[in-house]
Amino acid sequence: DQIKGRWWTIPAEIAKNRREHRVYLTETALELIGDDTGYIFPSEGKNPHISPTVLSRAINRSYEEGGTRNVGNEAIKASKKPYFGMKPWSPQDLRRTARTNMARVGVIEEVAEEVVNHKKSGIVGIYNKYRYDKEKEIALTKWEELLLRILRNDAEEEGAG
Repeated sequence: DQIKGRWWTIPAEIAKNRREHRVYLTETALELIGDDTGYIFPSEGKNPHISPTVLSRAINRSYEEGGTRNVGNEAIKASKKPYFGMKPWSPQDLRRTARTNMARVGVIEEVAEEVVNHKKSGIVGIYNKYRYDKEKEIALTKWEELLLRILRNDAEEEGAG
């Protein structure tokens, strides 16, 4: 019920920075979400939806035994050993990847920061209340195009990092 058309509105009470956030949903995002009603990722547990930390816990539990890592308020077993050849990662790394690649496709800093719901600092945060919906749509569409090119392994990879 947080999705209306192409926009997902994350309520302030569940947003990390307690500020309502609107996310533009690209074609790929809409395809992945589907058109069922109810929760996109339902839970068979006591809550009707998965918890905010379930993905982090699942990722970290997949790494080989050893050590612990804090996910939310929970310490779980984890290690720094590669998993399927990957170094340990978290959902935050997905945000960082998107944010980095928005710069790569020419999205200006101010818009990219809005896409990831970072608050404006200083005097700008006090006076600029614009939320950049049209610009976020363009930014996420550009990021989707680059991501799809990467997934297809297209040759147009100049400046890849």
